[in-house]
Amino acid sequence: MKKKSPDEKLSSLRKLSTDVTFRLQKRVDTSDILFVASGAFNGLDKIVARRLDKKSLGFGTSSGELHVSSDDANSEQARKRDYLLSKADQGDLINFGIVPELVGRFPVLVPFHSFDQDLLVRVLTEPQNSLLTQLKLQFAIDNVDLTFSSEALQQVAQLALERKTGARALRSILEGVLLDAKFTVPGSDIESIHVTREAVLGEAEVEYTRRVVENKQAVSAM
Repeated sequence: MKKKSPDEKLSSLRKLSTDVTFRLQKRVDTSDILFVASGAFNGLDKIVARRLDKKSLGFGTSSGELHVSSDDANSEQARKRDYLLSKADQGDLINFGIVPELVGRFPVLVPFHSFDQDLLVRVLTEPQNSLLTQLKLQFAIDNVDLTFSSEALQQVAQLALERKTGARALRSILEGVLLDAKFTVPGSDIESIHVTREAVLGEAEVEYTRRVVENKQAVSAM
């Protein structure tokens, strides 16, 4: 039997690999499939700003009016960024670095608004499985009622804005505020926990309410 050369062995392996790949391939009709892509696209607002400035001036210079400055307040900076992203088009995405063949498959661009303090409070409280609901259920296992003052919720939202990580910061902030309580509550006589603004800022501890145990003395008639 003739021994195969290394080139012949490699050719046989390639043919086998091609046959296996062909058998595993399946055709998919994408006519009724909705493709959605999302991302942060950091820096896209600056690309849009340069395009809009050039169009308004007619020169290669920039007016700077549409640029987001790091000296702006958070709310003003977010407002400018939201405005610029609302003007983004496919050309801006290509300049951002996405290949044109991919950009062409997403004809509709939908920018999301930046979070403000009120929106973050709504994220904390309104969803059916909100973060506050989850935390309350955790303490309810030990028959402890967890409450927050409105000022505390506003402060949590403000701290999350300062971290600039969106709604993800809410969990880490609340976990830090309630960390000691999670170790204190189990097996204790604590009945309820109230979180104040000062507790969120670390200036005070959360407020505990403890159960009142009445000592019943049996009175015996002599």
